[in-house]
Parts: sequence; C-alpha cells; structure tokens
Amino acid sequence: MAGNIVGLSQCIARKAFTDVKTRIHVNWQKAGVTAVGWLADGIVVAPEHPVCRTRTGPKVFLNEAKQKIMDELKAQGSSEYVGSSDVLMAWWYKTVYSYRAPTDHTPVHLHFVSNLRSQSVFAQDEPLAHPYTNNAILYLHVPPIPVNAFVKESLGDLALHIRRAIVAHNADAASLRADLHWLFEGSNAAKMMFPCPPGAEFSFATNWRDGKLGALDFSGAVVSQSKSEAAATRVVFTYFFFTPDSFLARGSGAVMMEDEDAVWMHMFRGSKDWERIRQSGVVDRRPSVVSKL
Repeated sequence: MAGNIVGLSQCIARKAFTDVKTRIHVNWQKAGVTAVGWLADGIVVAPEHPVCRTRTGPKVFLNEAKQKIMDELKAQGSSEYVGSSDVLMAWWYKTVYSYRAPTDHTPVHLHFVSNLRSQSVFAQDEPLAHPYTNNAILYLHVPPIPVNAFVKESLGDLALHIRRAIVAHNADAASLRADLHWLFEGSNAAKMMFPCPPGAEFSFATNWRDGKLGALDFSGAVVSQSKSEAAATRVVFTYFFFTPDSFLARGSGAVMMEDEDAVWMHMFRGSKDWERIRQSGVVDRRPSVVSKL
C-alpha cells in the first residue's frame, strides 16, 4: 500500500530517557508547572528505551496526496496551500499515533527546527548576508494537537494545521527576535525549557530535504580503474548522531534525505510504542538490521 511506511532498519539508543532534572534546565515560573507533575511524568516515561527506526515515505504517494489536498482547497475557494513536507510530517504523525484511542485527548506539542538564516533577525534586522555553517536555528512550535486528532482527522486537515503554524512563525519577525533575545540573555543563555507541560507529549523534528544530501557529489574521492573515465558515484544513505547524548531523543526525528523514489526519515520512540504501531497494521514491516549507536 502506497501510504504504508517501509521499515528499513532500527537502532537502539545508548541510554534510556532518565533523570530529567539533571538534563533539562527548566524555568518553572515560565513553564507554569510543578515539580510533582514532572516527577510523575518522568516515572512513566523513563523505563522505555528510545528506539530509532528508519523509514521511507514513497514520493509518488506524497505527491498524489499533496495534489488531492490542493484540489480540495481550491474547490473550497481557499488560497491556502500545503507543501509535500507538510504532508510528509502529517502522514508520519498519523502513522506513529495510529494505535491511540479515539477518545484520547492528550495534547501533543510538535516542535520543528526552523532555519533562521533567511529571517530578518540579525544585524540591522536583516537576514544573514553570507553563508553560515554553524547552527542558526530556532524551534517552531505547532499549537498543541489532541492525540486523537491524528487518528480521526484527515491528512489534509493535519497538513494544513502544520502549514499554518509555519506561515505564522515566519511572518512574525518581532516575536522571533524576542525569542532569540530571551534565549541568549543572561541566565537564560543556552538553557532549554521542557518541551511540554505535565500530562502532555512532545515530538521534535528536523527536515534536511533542502540540504539535498542525496545529491552530494563524492566523485572526487573515488579512485577509478580508468584514468580517462570518472568513477560513477551516488549517495546511498545518510544518517545522523546526536551530540551531546543528553538530547531528548524519545519522540524526536529527522527527515534526512531523498532519492528518486522516496524520502528517508528517522524517528526515536519507545519500544512499546513501535510494537503497538506494528500491531495496528499501518506499517509494512520488512527485515531490518539492528545496531547500537
């Protein structure tokens, strides 16, 4: 089935998600939560090891789904739009939450990595004038979505919800500058608030499709048997590693690359989550390779 995701590999993360208070600096007043709530959530979450699995999203399916959504928006007289990455993320989250009960209203906080290089938040409120290879990111926060919405709502509605959050984020340069000022001011510098309140869930995601990692040219590093002919090379696969290892892996994922046929993604979830997803029947499961990070 085109809409199914194909399991290609899985890897077990080095450490369980434990000891939240030593890993995350929380501004309790700004978060508006209590230590008791964090402790309760930590007890529930900590026992499960985060397991990373690599999946592919068929591009034929994504393009067809995007076109269907765009046709529906046009028929409604709407000028809104969705991109293929909006559809990809909506499809992915519908998949990983497919086993949840239709009556489960647990809020899910989605955080997408946003590239700031083209935003007017630097010197003289202008974009970066020159290439910058270090991190220049901020998290884009999607308004919380009840987990049963991923079960009950259409792919188009979820993709549009994501697109609206992206549009609002990119259009509000003043808020971006204020967020950056708060993040790097005095005692706040380099500290991270916990990504959701007690009783809620979270997921981080980053999308590297614009990096075109699948199109990188490594021909200069390959020795050809014939000096008159350049060796044919192509990128087969890309992967990533978190540094430091205290990063909140569970619930996080990345769109790493695409080739002619598919988009390649990685995501960390609890081992019990993956088993429930498998049992829900939405995953086209194939033999996989297991390795430790």
